This record gives sequence, structure tokens and C-alpha cells, in this order.
Amino acid sequence: MRNLFLLLLLANLALLGWQQLLLPPPAAPGPAPGVRPLALLPLAEAPRAAARRCVAVGPFAEGAVIAAVSDRLRRRGFTVGELQRPGQDWLGHWVQVANLGTLEDAESARRRLVAGGLSDAYIMQVEEAQLISLGVFRERGRAEAVAGRARELGYLPRISDRSRTVQERWLRIELPPGAAFDVGSLGLPPSQIKRSEEISCDAARETEAEAAAAAEE
Repeated sequence: MRNLFLLLLLANLALLGWQQLLLPPPAAPGPAPGVRPLALLPLAEAPRAAARRCVAVGPFAEGAVIAAVSDRLRRRGFTVGELQRPGQDWLGHWVQVANLGTLEDAESARRRLVAGGLSDAYIMQVEEAQLISLGVFRERGRAEAVAGRARELGYLPRISDRSRTVQERWLRIELPPGAAFDVGSLGLPPSQIKRSEEISCDAARETEAEAAAAAEE
């Protein structure tokens, strides 16, 4: 009896192995009728924010003009602030006599120039060199006349521009997306047409904060 049981067990195992070798594997179940298969859709990109653009316009000499222009621009939808930037204030044509040697030589030349009618002559020391200033003139003709008199007295004068460093007042204008800006739209007279240049909005705000802090001190 025991041998018969083992013989039947071996026959069943052989039949199971034969089925695994010959029969194809069962197909994966498909979708039910009327049901569409799922598909992965690409993720939509988030819309990019429009890049901020700022321009600086200036310089302005009068606070009343800045206030009027700022008000006009704000009514048109612009964000406006004020900046302080270093600039050069032109003083005039500077007449001078250089290459005078020692301080004693410069003093001797100054006395001779004063005696010759150039009473505004005074000694200056620039980079360890002595020179005599004969005046700063807004009109080129007056500067040329003074230089001519110094030449008559035996000297070689020169004329150069004289300026000083000042803090200029500018407007910072943040443009709405897609907006354009034209300096002529400020409504200023031709004699007051200002310069404009594109600047970094973040750097401009830092400058405004520094200017406000300096004003509070």
C-alpha cells in the first residue's frame, strides 16, 4: 500500500511539471469594457514671473521738480522712489600757472601777476607741486582774457574745467510689466531734459535705504 501511495505521488508531480513546460503562462487581465486605461500626463510648468525693470532718471536740481515728476509718473502706474548718486558739478573754466618750482618761486610769481593786474592770483599745492590759480570763470571769453594777460607777463597759463563732487538727486522708476519709458514723456522743458539709464531694482532699493538712513542721522 505504501509503495502504491508513493507511485501515485510521483505521477502527479510529473504531470504538474509537464503542464508547466508545455502550457503558455496566463495573460495579464485587460481593462474592463468601457473603461479607458490610465495615462501619465506631463506636469504643466508654472508661469514665470515677469522680470522687474527699473530705470534711473536725473539729476534734478530742485525738489519741486522731483515732486511734480514723481506725481505724474505715479498717476500713470509707475512705482517711483528717489536716489542719491555721486556726480560732478561743473564750476567753470579754471585758469592756472603751473611748474613754478619751490614755494619761494611761486610766491615771487604771484606778486608779479598781482602787480600786473591779476589780483585774484593765489598759490595752491597740488600733489606736492606749486601752482597759481588765476580764477574760475563761467564764461570762456573771460578765462581767455586772463590767460592772455598772464602770457604777456611771461608765463604759460593753462585752462581746464573745474568741477566738484556732489550728491545728485535722481528718480528710480520701476516699470510695469511690458511698459516702455521715454524721457520725453516727463513733460519737462527742453532745457531740463534729463538722462536715463537702466539699473538693478534691488541695488536701487538698497541705495534708497542708505539715503534714507543718512537723512535721519
